[in-house]
Amino acid sequence: MRQLFVGGLLFVAACGGSGSVKLDDQDPFGAVSSAVWVEFKQDRLDGTDNQWHELWLSNRAGLCDDLKEAMPAIGDVHTETLGAVGANASELEYCEGYKGYWDGLGAATETLFRNGQHLFRLDAHVPGRTLATPPEERTYTMGYNEVDPYFFGSMLYTDLNPYKEVAEEVSCADYDWDLTPDRVLPVAQEIYTLAEGTLTIEDKGTSKKMAELADGILLGPDGENAGGVSLQATYSYCEVLFVGEADFFVVAPPITADQPET
Repeated sequence: MRQLFVGGLLFVAACGGSGSVKLDDQDPFGAVSSAVWVEFKQDRLDGTDNQWHELWLSNRAGLCDDLKEAMPAIGDVHTETLGAVGANASELEYCEGYKGYWDGLGAATETLFRNGQHLFRLDAHVPGRTLATPPEERTYTMGYNEVDPYFFGSMLYTDLNPYKEVAEEVSCADYDWDLTPDRVLPVAQEIYTLAEGTLTIEDKGTSKKMAELADGILLGPDGENAGGVSLQATYSYCEVLFVGEADFFVVAPPITADQPET
């Protein structure tokens, strides 16, 4: 791995892309050890396929390999959970199934979160293009737009596996066990969303994308202004295949059955 200090920022060149993140007010993102252009290919349970692209930065090395391992496992957890608790199940049975779901999700994401994780995700779109279309050489503005290219972005900070933390805290002896994620996840992870910014994407050959985020403004977990952000990175292509559903990372997975009335 090569490390180069330029203008006070740490640039890292290594397998899996390179880049830097500059934050005005938050704890440092750290040296970028993975920069991957991820193409997700999903075989959905209803028999349809889904395909989309995202740009991911991480302060941990090996993000592509970790995603290749974690995503199929996450899909399996969702698949195995669907229908596992019948509509006429008791509240205890429902809770046990719910706890098992989070146990499975914690195990599935262990490779991603065993050493903590700083993640920055960018999701760029051109109106009229399918989600399967790779990010194009364009300038994108923040927020949905029916005419012009647009993008979304988010940043996650965690020092541990947030889903494993939820699993350990779910107790069927508690009357509000189903609210455990609401209590645990805000403590176990910090999630920031982009509210402003301009994103420029350029092709760097057939398997790399260069992206530059300028004039970014983050919102904190409670919607507060969390300061400015800019980044520049070259992302290496990473294909990730999985079967099943996958609500993960920045969105807490849903309960998969209706909770019985008490």
